[in-house]
Amino acid sequence: MSALDIASFQAVRLVVLDIDGVLSDGTVSIDDEDKHRRVFDIKDGLGVVRLVQSERDVVVISSSASTAGVERLRRLGIDPVHVGVSRKIDVLEAEVAKRGMDWSVVAYMGDDLPDIDCLEKAGVAVAPADAVAAVKKVANYVTTARGGRGAVRELSDLIVDGAWPGE
Repeated sequence: MSALDIASFQAVRLVVLDIDGVLSDGTVSIDDEDKHRRVFDIKDGLGVVRLVQSERDVVVISSSASTAGVERLRRLGIDPVHVGVSRKIDVLEAEVAKRGMDWSVVAYMGDDLPDIDCLEKAGVAVAPADAVAAVKKVANYVTTARGGRGAVRELSDLIVDGAWPGE
């Protein structure tokens, strides 16, 4: 995909995020009772809050059925949080249609193969630095930060502040 200018990021009204590999680093620990745990970066959390405060809608679409961390995401202002989704593109299309938005104002951040259809449709397609090669190929922006380690905050700063990393 082609590169975007800063105005394209600032025009975003809907931000859609994956959980594993985007909001978290993709590591899931499982305890003796088969409970899943994810680790989230506080800076990414503040990035989500800033998006919500700037009147952007923030939605999560995850293929994982694990609900670990979902309540935290809701407390940050993410609504809705879709988990256990087999075809992410169907949910994304429904969310965009529900809001009556043009695809040019939709940002999607994903890191792996189940995200490609969504990235190809979104006006702003973003991959974390450690996304798989096929995802980076279709993204029009690859963050300098890794998933679960500041990638969401980097996207948030681009949208809210209109500044490239390091500016």
